Parts: sequence; C-alpha cells; structure tokens
Amino acid sequence: MIQFIVLNEEEIKKYNIAEKHIVISITSPGYKHPELPSLESRVAVLQIKFHDIDKSFVSKGKTYPAFTKEQAEIILDFFDNYKSKINSVIVNCEVGVCRSPAVAAGLAKANGQDNNKFFKYYCPNMHVYSKILEVANR
Repeated sequence: MIQFIVLNEEEIKKYNIAEKHIVISITSPGYKHPELPSLESRVAVLQIKFHDIDKSFVSKGKTYPAFTKEQAEIILDFFDNYKSKINSVIVNCEVGVCRSPAVAAGLAKANGQDNNKFFKYYCPNMHVYSKILEVANR
C-alpha cells in the first residue's frame, strides 16, 4: 500500500524519508518551488503551479484560472508512471492545508485507499479533489 504524505513549504525543505518516493510540489503561479533536500530515495519530482481557488475569476484585469482537467491528467499520469516503483507519495504546497491534501486524497481514493484522514485533519480544496477523481474515473 502506498503512503500519502502532506507537507507544507517549510517541511518539504527538510524532509527525510528512506523509502522510495515521488514528490508532487504545488505552488501558486508566479512563485518558486521550494528547494528539496538531496535524497537517493526520491525517484521523481513533479512541479506544478495552480491557484488555491474553486473557480476561475478576473480581478483588476488579471485572470486567475482554477485547477484544470489537464493539470489533473498531468498529476495522475505522473503518479501512474511511478506507483509500482514507490512506497510513498509526498505532496506539498505552500501552507499544506488545501491543495496538497486535495491531491493526496484524490490520488489515495483513485488508488483504492482510504482518504478520510485528509478530510479529518485538513481542508482539501474540493474543486481540485473533484477534478482528480473525475479524470481518474475516465
């Protein structure tokens, strides 16, 4: 069974895990991804950018797009490519409360695992979670 771990930006900079794992690093557009520690156990990293919002909107002439089906496909394809080679998936976002738990919960559910802990201890972005499951159930 694959373990899904949620970390915030500060935690991901100093995490240490001996098990084979992948990292899905989420940040907002315009922000840099955190630098990860050098670990031989890390198999691959996906860096992706999207806002922590439920729907796209325009403010002061600037468009803020919501998480898309295409982004969900990128995440699911990444996970599917490595799931047979890893024991853990580490998902991080800036605060570690909404986006990363949504991705972790969606991946866990799509992988046939219990995802209740992500709803008990975090506040997953339901738009992101729903898109992950929508694409996973294609």
